[in-house]
Amino acid sequence: MHFKFQFINGEQITVTDKCVGCGICTKVCPRGLLYVENNRAKRKQNTCEFCLACAQNCPSKAIITKIKDANSKARYRHEKVSLKDIIEANQQV
Repeated sequence: MHFKFQFINGEQITVTDKCVGCGICTKVCPRGLLYVENNRAKRKQNTCEFCLACAQNCPSKAIITKIKDANSKARYRHEKVSLKDIIEANQQV
């Protein structure tokens, strides 16, 4: 399956009403794209590297992508990479 759209504008990332404002997304985004306001994650800007760290690490599964594929609800993190490792790598502790 081939996807034809630009990732840089971030429009493919959506924060749903499931968001509880935990702030994990703000700590795992390497661009610092997200912030929490009124108990809900929001984007600061539209530029997105589309690494999916926010969606993959959201404990509420509130951050989704608009990509339609057979496994769009799956979440993945390498078994040897912890959430703490990701946050520390971003130096956003």
